[in-house]
Amino acid sequence: MNGEVITAAAYATAYNNAIAIVRTVYLGAIIIDLPGFGQETYTGYQACKTSVPVISDTNIILSAHIYPNGYNQGKNRNVQVSDLDDL
Repeated sequence: MNGEVITAAAYATAYNNAIAIVRTVYLGAIIIDLPGFGQETYTGYQACKTSVPVISDTNIILSAHIYPNGYNQGKNRNVQVSDLDDL
């Protein structure tokens, strides 16, 4: 999922499908990568809270990747510390 532009709804749908498979064998917390090379914090927020559908499993941990000069496509600017507030 990383590196491409994806809507929050498409991201949530993809992870809901994947999580359902994982849940057949594992019940613990699942770490999932944010889209956009792990830098799309707002898309991750939307997928968990406001999109239709949302990621329905609440036993997840969103994984962000912060790189020097990283770019947040969803906000059309470089990644900022404040982007972590989305999580």
